Amino acid sequence: MTDHPPHPSQSSQAASDFPLLVLGLSLTSVAVTAALAAIHPIAPTLLALSLTLPILVALFGIARWSGWVGRAWGRFVEPAAIIVVILPIVIFLIPFVWGILFPPPDPGLLADPPAESRLEPLPPHFHAAPEPLKNRFVGREREFAELDAAWAGVLSGEGADPGQPPARVVGVIAWGGFGKSALARQWLWRRFEGGSAALGSAALQGGSSRSAALQGGFSRSAALQGGSSFPESAARQGDTNEGLETDSHPGERRSGEGLETKSRPGERRSREGIEIKSHPGEWRSGEGLEIKSRPGERRSEERRSQQPTALFWWGFQEGQGADNFAIALIRYLADDPGLDLAGIPPDTAGRLALLRKGLAGREYLLVLDGLEVEQDALTRGEGPGGLNSAFLRGLLREQAAGRLGRGLVVVTSRLPLIDLDRRGGGYLAIDLEDRPLSREEAGLLLRLEGVKDLPDRELTALLATIGPHPLALKTMAGVLVKHNGGSATGWQRFRTDILDIPAGREQERQLWRVLAWSGQLLRPDERRVATAIARFREPVRAEWLLHLLAPAEAPAVAREEETIEERWQRRLEQAGEDPAAIELFLQRFREQSEAERAMTEAWLEAKLGKLGAAPVYSPGELQLPGAPLTGRQVRDALDGLAGLRLLRREGEGGYAMHDLVREYFRRADDAADVGNTVAAHLRLYRLYTSVIQPVWRPEGLEGLRPLYEAVWHGARAGRYQETLDDVYVARILRGTGPDGYYSGKKLGAVEADLAAVRNLFAEPWGRPAPGLAPGDQAWLLNEAAFSLRALGRLGEAVEPMGAGVEMFVEREDWESAAGMASNLSELELTLGRVAAAVESAERAVEFADRSGAWDQRMKRRTTLADALHQAGERERALPLFQAAEAIQEQRQPEYPRLYSVQGFRYAALLLAGAERGAWRAALKTSAPPPAPASASVDAPSRPYPPRDASPPDPSAFLAACDSVTARATETLEWVNNAGLDILSAALDHLTLARAGWYRALLAPPAGAQWPAAPPPEIEAHLTAAVDGLRKSGNMDDLPRGLLTQAWYLAVTGDGAGARAALEEAWRIAEAGPMPLFQADVLLARARLFGMKSKELGVKSEELGVKSEEVGMKNEEYPWGSARADLEEARRLIERHGYHRRDGELEDAEAMTR
Repeated sequence: MTDHPPHPSQSSQAASDFPLLVLGLSLTSVAVTAALAAIHPIAPTLLALSLTLPILVALFGIARWSGWVGRAWGRFVEPAAIIVVILPIVIFLIPFVWGILFPPPDPGLLADPPAESRLEPLPPHFHAAPEPLKNRFVGREREFAELDAAWAGVLSGEGADPGQPPARVVGVIAWGGFGKSALARQWLWRRFEGGSAALGSAALQGGSSRSAALQGGFSRSAALQGGSSFPESAARQGDTNEGLETDSHPGERRSGEGLETKSRPGERRSREGIEIKSHPGEWRSGEGLEIKSRPGERRSEERRSQQPTALFWWGFQEGQGADNFAIALIRYLADDPGLDLAGIPPDTAGRLALLRKGLAGREYLLVLDGLEVEQDALTRGEGPGGLNSAFLRGLLREQAAGRLGRGLVVVTSRLPLIDLDRRGGGYLAIDLEDRPLSREEAGLLLRLEGVKDLPDRELTALLATIGPHPLALKTMAGVLVKHNGGSATGWQRFRTDILDIPAGREQERQLWRVLAWSGQLLRPDERRVATAIARFREPVRAEWLLHLLAPAEAPAVAREEETIEERWQRRLEQAGEDPAAIELFLQRFREQSEAERAMTEAWLEAKLGKLGAAPVYSPGELQLPGAPLTGRQVRDALDGLAGLRLLRREGEGGYAMHDLVREYFRRADDAADVGNTVAAHLRLYRLYTSVIQPVWRPEGLEGLRPLYEAVWHGARAGRYQETLDDVYVARILRGTGPDGYYSGKKLGAVEADLAAVRNLFAEPWGRPAPGLAPGDQAWLLNEAAFSLRALGRLGEAVEPMGAGVEMFVEREDWESAAGMASNLSELELTLGRVAAAVESAERAVEFADRSGAWDQRMKRRTTLADALHQAGERERALPLFQAAEAIQEQRQPEYPRLYSVQGFRYAALLLAGAERGAWRAALKTSAPPPAPASASVDAPSRPYPPRDASPPDPSAFLAACDSVTARATETLEWVNNAGLDILSAALDHLTLARAGWYRALLAPPAGAQWPAAPPPEIEAHLTAAVDGLRKSGNMDDLPRGLLTQAWYLAVTGDGAGARAALEEAWRIAEAGPMPLFQADVLLARARLFGMKSKELGVKSEELGVKSEEVGMKNEEYPWGSARADLEEARRLIERHGYHRRDGELEDAEAMTR
């Protein structure tokens, strides 16, 4: 059948339908594509491709319909329709199909560990911090920029100079009056509390008080901030939330007053709720005014990402000590308000380890304000500024070295931080004395403080007299506002020629001048209140002042109201008695007659001490000399002093006084009447012991704090014996018997105890106060020496120990003299004074023999033997150990061996030969070590055989290891059964670990040079030893365990752990200093890591481990040069007479020949 051609009309209709069909389908496809893209976004490239083709086809349809394209294109109708409908669908399917075929990796596998990335921010913690000055702060843009750069550096890990680490510790250093604390607090407000944004908003709106100050005649605003324009940076003040965030969640901020504002990426909200949107490179105010951001300004998203997750401010105050700081910081990081000092390690290393754990995964910012109270102001070696606290010194050193975590520590102090090395790159010092305020900044500060009339000539003359120090300017402004109508004209009338500047404080001459001017303008009641506050060392509550100045209106004191039975129950609980036994005792006590109760109480007092109570004083005994004031007068005086900027109001009704202002009023009162000092301190001593702390034996360090203050005031009132007996011994220590020493044993407040004892010395640490009984003086010397040694201040502990020995000898107290002389010998040995240690130990043996006490005779012989062993005189040491053990066996047949510290020392001598033999096996030298001490003893001068001599039979060394293992196993059982101290058990574990380790090295499995899998009990004993030494708090014993641990870890393949142990041992030894341990560390690391160094020509395979397994790269020695370490070890050994290591040193040096 033949097809007929279409009618012309039909052909025309088809042609006209074609462009309409294509155009409709194209536009529909574009609309559908756009809708799908809005519902489920896809890649911009795919979206563009899906839209381009339908649009091109639509244009083709329009061209065909308009006749621009001939009919020959009609054959593309069907392909065009297919393209328009199918292609967008295919493009949208591509991402889904790709996701099925190639699923993305689990983000959890790539994300940082949860501990590092998901820690919730801690609320900021402020202790004794000033309020930010906000719009009243002037200048310091350069310092703000340096602090900003330091914070950015610790976050990025990059220093200001290439190849240098970031500044992790920033010290703001200057004498008083330069505004160090205000600078640090203002930076926090600007940087982290929205201060910069508020400043910018106020500059735009022109509503800040600083803007008003500018209208008084200043035109050089651009010079106020070191080059930045005033309206854009200096005047950025305005409304802002009054506090830091106290509770934060994703996308929300909460101010200290509870005002909640929410923010999302790209937007900010003001306090009034006006939404302020920002885009990259710009800020917007509430009115919609747009300004571009400038260098140094942070956008909201960036600022939120750079917020610290832990912000801790601690203002150091006299009398608080580093213990309070340590527990507060660790408690904050642990988010455990109930944590007390007894719950943290007593030693510096343990506290730093806990601190690292708390800081891990956080971007932290710590501010240590007023650190000078914890620094030594006297010249010692490198000059003033050394930190007295080993914990604070360790914290700053570890932080500067980058070993604490990812954060910044800002320190303000009058004294330089000489414990830190500026050359190391981790410490930046900002010396404000070299950066005074400019003339314009000083004038602006005066205006902001209320001085409205400030002619140029008067300003010039005023600055020439009082200087550009912020505290002096603020104090002067208070005088001008209150006494001169806010005008600087005629300020000269306040000048006075009376000026008494303390010696050594000449740098503060101008500030003292202004304080003298303000002091003479005070009303009598204001002066009395100011003087009373100046006698305190802490912020003062108004009710305390009422007891001192207005006793008729003083509040009643809430005292303990307990029955005799309740008080004895609490006393027995404090003594650690069993609760069931206490209840049974009290039941019998209730049933007794009065006569029987009296006998029972006498027995309890003989056992536990007298049942004391806080003293009660009459109002007259508490009132300061002079006529009493009224409560209204006290309150008005406080308001007036605050208006003059001589006081600062604090929370909960407290008033704080700058320490320089405090010192001025103290000195002024002393000059008026020398007896005022004693009278004032006596009243405050009574106030602290009865009113501020009415509980006789309070709990915890915070409860003891008022009693520590009482010791400070009591000593200055001349009540030395009363203060020692009634406050320090009875209430702080809770006695000196087996259940006593509460503050030290239970709380670990060794530093606070030492500060208290310091007040009872006429000259620390050699001469106690003359008013004390002779026995108490000797006891105080021992207390001071014990605390100093426990805190790592070893050099300072020598003087009180030496003085104590002579005092006991003078009193012919031979038993006490023997113990003190033995302690002195141990201390001298730790300090590397080996010859002096031998001499002191010989005196201890002499005193012990005079005493006749068997335990003294036994213990002191081991002290002498140990000193001789370290001196290399083994032949003299062995008989002394044997004699001591004979005494022990005779007096305690059930315990026939030396145990505890004495047993550890003896075991160290018995293992000396095996120790050198084990090292020699590792080093593969041929010089034989000395035979074990149990067999024969080598003299230190005996020459060693030539290197090619045949190695000795190790059977004697193995026998020594087995013998010592048997001894330590038995003594450890005794120690555990008797419940002796932690140190005794730790030393036994260390002896067992050493004996087992030496044996494993001396007798490896057949065909192996190193024990591939040493007996597991070695590691168990070693772990228990190191943990126990840490818990004991004996820093002069911990390096022993760390050195053995490093040896074990290096050989068994954990080189990183070995290096960490060696680094910790070195830090402890260096801080002491402990030069014998320093020599041990140098020897150990040269032998463990130097053998793999190319400079020594020994292949790493000889150790049986790879270089990377011990944390080394390209066989580089981690500490510079192994040969240099051995040379330094030889210098230390020869200088200090540490001849015990002579043989080991020669073996190590043989590596380099």
